[in-house]
Amino acid sequence: MFFIRVFFCVLLTFFVLSKIATAQVIEDVYYNWTVFEYDNELSSDGKKCYVTSFPVKKIGNHGNLKRKPYILITRFAKNKKEEVSVYSGYDYKPSSNVHMLIDQEQFKLFTHNDLAWSKTAEIDKKVISKMLNASIIKVRGDSANSTYSVDEYSLKGFGRAYKRMKDICK
Repeated sequence: MFFIRVFFCVLLTFFVLSKIATAQVIEDVYYNWTVFEYDNELSSDGKKCYVTSFPVKKIGNHGNLKRKPYILITRFAKNKKEEVSVYSGYDYKPSSNVHMLIDQEQFKLFTHNDLAWSKTAEIDKKVISKMLNASIIKVRGDSANSTYSVDEYSLKGFGRAYKRMKDICK
């Protein structure tokens, strides 16, 4: 009888944890772009989906060889809002901007610690629209340590990854 109680307690614990725990699933990979689904039933934001990529080329004088920059598009299923963000692998210079160049059009992203975002939802929409029709993005950031980096991202596969993300987070 003792073992049956223990078994059911363990089973119940796994069931509860599975309901509370968040699920992050890699949905698909399209060349340089990966689609993720993240569902947290306890979060007020609900389900989110992401499209992310790492740079194909990194230049600058930052010197941190372990730096793992990425660009991320987040879609919130609840309100269909999409957000562009950039992580360069270091803390940005306070009150600085990150400059994103897509097809000769420059966008300025505001920074906070080690992340950068567009200032408005309209800018996010414009950046994503440009990304869908371009082949390369260059992102330049200045660090709190007076160094800089320019990360170049290929947009090969972005259109398909973006469509998949929208399908998952309808």
